[in-house]
Order: sequence, then structure tokens, then C-alpha cells
Amino acid sequence: SVLGEQPEIIHNRSVFMRSTLTIDAECSASVFGLKNKTSQLNLIGSNPTPPNVNR
Repeated sequence: SVLGEQPEIIHNRSVFMRSTLTIDAECSASVFGLKNKTSQLNLIGSNPTPPNVNR
């Protein structure tokens, strides 16, 4: 029945929201870290492309 499926859908949605927030936080942290690394490398004089940056 539809009523039997609703709690599972709500649960899945909350789990999805939680994992998305976690990924976002990790992404922000790693991007921030990469910016710091890049500025340090620029001081040295080399400017390599950071690995696996998607945004």
C-alpha cells in the first residue's frame, strides 16, 4: 500500500539530505585547503593544476 511505503521514502530523503550536506561540507573544506596549498605553491613559483577539482 502507499501508506506502507511513505515512511521509507521519508527516511530515504532524510538520509539523502544528510549525505548531501556532508559531501558539501567536505567539498568546501577541501576547496579551502586547495586554495591555501595553491597560494603557498604560487609563493614558491610553481603552479600545478590541483588534482580532481570538479568545481
